Amino acid sequence: HGGDLEGAYKFLPAPRLTLFGRYGLLRTLWAIADEHDFDTHVLLVGVRGAYSKLTYSVGVGHSLADSYNQGRTADGPSFEASLAYAPHERISASVQASRRFVAGVITGVSTDTNLTAALTLVLTSRGRFTLGYSRNESVYQTGQTQLSLAYNAAFEYKLARFAAVSAGYTRYEREVTSGSGEFIINEGHAGVRLAW
Repeated sequence: HGGDLEGAYKFLPAPRLTLFGRYGLLRTLWAIADEHDFDTHVLLVGVRGAYSKLTYSVGVGHSLADSYNQGRTADGPSFEASLAYAPHERISASVQASRRFVAGVITGVSTDTNLTAALTLVLTSRGRFTLGYSRNESVYQTGQTQLSLAYNAAFEYKLARFAAVSAGYTRYEREVTSGSGEFIINEGHAGVRLAW
């Protein structure tokens, strides 16, 4: 179960600069037994806004992961940031990054650092090509580290007002410092999207 509470103040005329504060609570409960139950608290303050063709958001704060029954806690700094830039109607790029504590039902508390990036190119009036990259690093209290990477490329072509076809490729990689769990997955996909 989770929820967020946010307050914001427009420091400069919209959408130039807005100050915000956010508190988030995530409660993780195990249905069978309660020895792995956790609460995760995240408090962030930051700024967001837009200037010309650039949109941004940056927040910093503190997070705390707390076990109900095992007496384990972990806390430390957290942040989240996003940046989007569209220099031309045919090109757009975005980057998002975050660091926070995550409470897992079985794995326990981990510190997750995430990075995602995307580039979209409008090749024709109906065709769009997208490149994407994501990176997730989880460091557990046990000392184990898990690194997950994903690379993807996709092309979408609009056939008509309500229909589009797409084709793409994604490669997933996972590395762990100990034990099993490493893998590489290569995935190709094609599809049709309908809207009305």
